[in-house]
Amino acid sequence: MSIILNSAHEYRGYLINEFTKLERALDKHLLLHFYPNDDANSRSHYRMHEVLLDRMTFDGKRTAVKGILDNKVISEGFKKTKNKSYPHSKILGEVRELIEIRNFFAHYLTVIDHAKETVITLLQFRDSTKLLQYTQQDFDELVERIMKATSDVLGLIRTIQL
Repeated sequence: MSIILNSAHEYRGYLINEFTKLERALDKHLLLHFYPNDDANSRSHYRMHEVLLDRMTFDGKRTAVKGILDNKVISEGFKKTKNKSYPHSKILGEVRELIEIRNFFAHYLTVIDHAKETVITLLQFRDSTKLLQYTQQDFDELVERIMKATSDVLGLIRTIQL
């Protein structure tokens, strides 16, 4: 699927929106863990969102979900070893990487880049100035990664509902 937009700012906004969907999947995981019998529109869900989740960082939510899942599999007898990682490690590792990329799009400057193949270019000021250039293919692949991670995180919810 190729998403063609008119400007670098539209590409940036589209990605931030997709990252927000991933963050909301983590929110849903946390809400259902702490309030498994309430529906999504309940007062307790609203209060937890308002008081806690809206104040947590994206990575803080990922870490909280990881802690919940780690404790669950440990309580079921899972033993992590050098060669055996937690069943959800790969998914949450991908989420960690995507959060880092999300921070680029949220905090780096968008610059005009006249390279024909580039749809969005970000200016990074970490240690030195560096351009992060994304082609249409890079953009499409990133959107696919975000959508898959969102789906995978929502799939993990079944593990807390058993």
